[in-house]
Amino acid sequence: MAAIKVDMKQGIVHDRQHLVKGGKEAVDAAMTVGALSAAMSGAGPSYFALCGSEYVAHSAVRAMRDAFGSVGVESFGVVSSLSTPGGRIL
Repeated sequence: MAAIKVDMKQGIVHDRQHLVKGGKEAVDAAMTVGALSAAMSGAGPSYFALCGSEYVAHSAVRAMRDAFGSVGVESFGVVSSLSTPGGRIL
């Protein structure tokens, strides 16, 4: 999974939906490089892309960062694996 966190000072569009500037472009960019899905996490400003391989995840991070950068929004990204055990009693 690739995750992107956007600098809120630069990226947030102040409206009821809390849209992040460049968000649609970032999702489109992740999908273009092969992500299985991509979206804003909750109310933002984080975005994620679900990817089928580590290679695609790294490509998605680069593509999403480039998309945010193209509209002047700074961001950083990480690639991590999903936790698959699900819910459990501790």
